[in-house]
Amino acid sequence: MSHTKADLKKIGVNEWDSVADSFEEANLFLGNGFSIGLCPRLSYRSLFENFIKSLDTKLEKVFKSFGTTNFELIIQILNSAENVNKILDYPFDKIEPLRKNLREGLIKTIQESHPKHSEIYYPQLINLSKELESFSDIFTTNYDVFLYKTILQSITEHRFLHQNTADPYQDFFYEEMSGTELAFVNEKFYPTSRSIYYLHGALFLYQTTNRTTNYKLRRLESVKLEYIQLVRREIENDNFPIFVAEGDFRDKLRTINNNSYLNFCATQLQKSYRNIVFYGFSFGDSDRHIVDFLNKSKVEKIAVSIYKGNKPLEQLEKEVSYFRNQFTTKSVAVFDSEGLFPSLRPH
Repeated sequence: MSHTKADLKKIGVNEWDSVADSFEEANLFLGNGFSIGLCPRLSYRSLFENFIKSLDTKLEKVFKSFGTTNFELIIQILNSAENVNKILDYPFDKIEPLRKNLREGLIKTIQESHPKHSEIYYPQLINLSKELESFSDIFTTNYDVFLYKTILQSITEHRFLHQNTADPYQDFFYEEMSGTELAFVNEKFYPTSRSIYYLHGALFLYQTTNRTTNYKLRRLESVKLEYIQLVRREIENDNFPIFVAEGDFRDKLRTINNNSYLNFCATQLQKSYRNIVFYGFSFGDSDRHIVDFLNKSKVEKIAVSIYKGNKPLEQLEKEVSYFRNQFTTKSVAVFDSEGLFPSLRPH
C-alpha cells in the first residue's frame, strides 16, 4: 500500500532526513527489525517457538509449568531434580534424555535460523558499518552475530589505517581467557570509543560454570570453525548462551538482574543522557522493561522508526500514538524506517 509523504506527515510519520539534525551523534537502539533486514530468518519471536516445537512433550511441559523461556533455568531445575532423586534413591535415569533434548533442540533451532559464514554478504556489512558511524553508543536487543560482524568491519579498517590508536568501538570484553574467549570487564578502557551493549545477551556470550565470569566467543581465522560450531561446543558442555528469549517482561527482568553483564548494560541505558534513535523495535508488552529503563533516564528526545509495509494509514496512526504514549515525559519523533539505513533497503 503506497502512501504519499504528505499523508504520512499528517499522521506524524516524518522522513528521517527531516529529524536527523535533532539526533546528531545520538545513541542508537537496534531491535529485531535490524536483523530481519539482514536475514529474514532472524525473527526472534519465532526462534523460541521453533525451539519449543523441537522438544519432547515432557520437556515442553516443564517449560510451560515453570512459565519461563530461560534455557539455563530449566537446566538448573533438571539438575536439581536429578540430585534430589539421587539423594532419596529415586530413579533419575529419565533426566539426562531431557537435558540432551534441550541441548540438541537449541542447537538445531540456532542452526536453522542463523546464517552461515558463507551466507553473509560482507560488502553490505561494510556499507552498514559506515552508516553506523553517525551514531554514538549502540544498544541492542538482538542476539545474532550481525551487529558484532558489522562493528568488526569498522575495527578492521581502523586498525589498518590508524595503528596504535584506540578501536572505534568497545564491548567490554577485553581480558584473554583462551584463544576463542574474552572475559567481561566492567570498565571503559578507551574513553573515546563508542560502546556496544547487548541488552538481551547474544549467542556468542556465555558465563563460566560457577557464574563468576561472563565471556565472549570470538571466531579466529586460525581456528577454522563456524560460529555455530563454537556455540555447539559450549551448549554440549551445558554452557548456554546468555540471551533473554521471548517471554513475559518480568521473566526477562529477572534474567537481566541475575547476570552481572546484562545488569551492567541495563544500568548504562538507565544512566544514558544522549538523545536516542530506535530502529526496528516494536515496543511490545514483553519489552516493557526497556521503556521503564529509558523513562528513568535523562534522555530528552527519542526518535522511533516505523515500518510502513502494506499497513493502512489508520493502523500507522495508531502505532504512532502508541509509540508516543510509551514516553510521556520525552519528546518523541516517529520516522519512516526506510530512510535510515540505505544498506538494509531491498535491492
